[in-house]
Amino acid sequence: MSYCRTTLVEFNSEKLADEASADYSKNAPSEFPEAEILIFTRTGPTSAIVASVYPNENISKKATAARNARMDKAAHRRKSAEMHQGEVILKLVR
Repeated sequence: MSYCRTTLVEFNSEKLADEASADYSKNAPSEFPEAEILIFTRTGPTSAIVASVYPNENISKKATAARNARMDKAAHRRKSAEMHQGEVILKLVR
């Protein structure tokens, strides 16, 4: 069953949120090659929801090192980050 990791992020400024979204768009596909879906949703000037979906929980755990490296590298941009994860109940791709 697919597994999703979702992070709610509040950035320190709009400029830093812009930098984070550009960096994620450019680098996340190569940093998380096993992800089935990568989504960066800008929910406000300084906030975003970032989600990644993997084929299963074990594969998502393999991506933990890359996730931690990304979070550490971008720590200066964030005011806060709250992660949620769990099994995907519905995945509809059209």
